[in-house]
Amino acid sequence: MTGQLLVSDDMRAWQELSREPIADFAVSPEDADVLIATTQQGLAQSNDGGRTFEIVPGAPLMVFVGWAEDGTLAGVTPEGALYTADAPTGDWTEGGNVGGQPEAFTVHSTEEIYAAANGTILVSTDGGDTFGPTISQ
Repeated sequence: MTGQLLVSDDMRAWQELSREPIADFAVSPEDADVLIATTQQGLAQSNDGGRTFEIVPGAPLMVFVGWAEDGTLAGVTPEGALYTADAPTGDWTEGGNVGGQPEAFTVHSTEEIYAAANGTILVSTDGGDTFGPTISQ
């Protein structure tokens, strides 16, 4: 990873916005200029499309974050604990645990959250209170 945050209108020419060392980021579904990112110093927020970031005081240290189209904001710590909040600078509430070090993470909606840990894809259908393996049909 280079730590670069790049944007492109045509996917050929790329503009560097930031060199912040981030592991993951998510964009607000309501305002494309608002981003949150996971860093070694903690959760960081940008209000200018990723050009600058500021650490969010009081937010847990997370490795992955997700922001669903319905506004659901969630993240997972390196130990696998799930946290949710109404806004990046709001109160973060601890939920369930993915049962290991997370490998991937995405938030589909308030109730539906996906994670990967220990080589298994997990799903929560209760807002992150519990996680279980996905069932293929």
